[in-house]
Amino acid sequence: YWIPYILPALLIYAVFMAYPLLDSIRLSLYTGSTSDRVFAGFANYIRLFTDAEHSTRYWNAFGNTCIFFVIHMLVQNVLGILFSVLLTNPSMRGRKIYQTIIFVPTTFAVLVTGYLWKLLLNPVWSKPFLTSIGLAGLAKPWLGLESTALVAVALVSCWQWVGIPTMMFVAALLNISEDLYEAADIEGANGW
Repeated sequence: YWIPYILPALLIYAVFMAYPLLDSIRLSLYTGSTSDRVFAGFANYIRLFTDAEHSTRYWNAFGNTCIFFVIHMLVQNVLGILFSVLLTNPSMRGRKIYQTIIFVPTTFAVLVTGYLWKLLLNPVWSKPFLTSIGLAGLAKPWLGLESTALVAVALVSCWQWVGIPTMMFVAALLNISEDLYEAADIEGANGW
């Protein structure tokens, strides 16, 4: 009886996610443009992993993706758990305001977030403010330095998307039965 309800979502997923993924895999087995496409089999993959120039670029991109993923998952999930514990504390005042503040960046378009942080991380714009509060050493071109650009972009992404895991953790924490809290209290457990 639940199949009619899942069919629209399944159809949208198939059209916009599964088909493009499978078609990309199919197209990777060909070479040439759309008008003169020739089947190449695994030759493109062999060239990708054996040609020095292609292989170096591929593994560099793969490494950057892994670094971005690790930073993103560690920072976003740790902050999400921390924020959710704070937001589910019954004695905390203004919880709804803080939930909104944490979740609002998630609603921004990626383009808007990128432009906003490009300005904020530009030392031309940030140096006067940072100097006035005694943090002139932080006025660096964070996005322009090879050593800091990837970490800066990952942290900006964490700032934008931390609201989603926070709200998921809040929902999970609110579903914990009061009986468990009472049992923990009787056993002598503290807040931690």
